[in-house]
Amino acid sequence: MDDEERKKLINRLRRAEGQIHGIIEMLESKESCVPLLMQIAAVRGGLNQVSQRLISDHIKHCLVEVFKNGDEEAQSRKIADLIHIFTVYLGSKS
Repeated sequence: MDDEERKKLINRLRRAEGQIHGIIEMLESKESCVPLLMQIAAVRGGLNQVSQRLISDHIKHCLVEVFKNGDEEAQSRKIADLIHIFTVYLGSKS
């Protein structure tokens, strides 16, 4: 991952951090449910974007590199890692 992309991801995570603090303040001030749920959806959307970019970067760099080298054991490990990542990302329990 290049430095510019890393900075974008860090900025997005900092924005999510600020949104989470806002959600906490909304709860503390007994804000109604709809605005709270809208803010939670915004945070989830931002985190999903970060996750998608990280998965994409992993595929483009880590996975491709191991397949260029031809090490079958390393390839199997990377495929297992990727399956695990997708399983966790999609919320499955295996």
